[in-house]
Amino acid sequence: FMLDALTSIYECTPKELYVIDTKEAEALKEIAPLVKALKSKITWVRADAAEVLGNMGAIKAVKPLIGALDDENWDVRTSIVHALLKIKNKEEGKSLAGIIDEAINDKAVKPLIYILGNDEEDIYLRDRAAWSLAQIGTPSVDSLIGLLGENDVINFRVVEALGNIGDARALFPLTSLIRN
Repeated sequence: FMLDALTSIYECTPKELYVIDTKEAEALKEIAPLVKALKSKITWVRADAAEVLGNMGAIKAVKPLIGALDDENWDVRTSIVHALLKIKNKEEGKSLAGIIDEAINDKAVKPLIYILGNDEEDIYLRDRAAWSLAQIGTPSVDSLIGLLGENDVINFRVVEALGNIGDARALFPLTSLIRN
């Protein structure tokens, strides 16, 4: 029954999804249905599938997760980044870590930094970009530091994001900003 329910995720009716216990999916180490769920039409299904894959530490899911970083929804992309970071932290191989870092930087951090630094973007969108960068955490620190000093509006959002991340690399640039 469980495998039948998991393989039907791609079809995605909410009733079927409530039947699925993600802990059982983790125990089964069954990633194929979860990878399919990354393409679901339902936003929260895609986000939840990414979260479960990350919790599983599913190395085989890295390539599909990276491919899904182009998702149209911010929350889904954030879940995918978190999943990739969890997999990276569980895996000891440096080559995989480099691939994950590069993908997160190219497909998540750079577009968000562009939105945050673009004065012509909607203020709500810029706030969401800052929030997302804070959620991504450490991989976004260098790019956020690069935006410091642009203007007061950006500084406010960048300082808040860096504060939420709590990375020591931001200490000197933040104290320099305060002194100026």
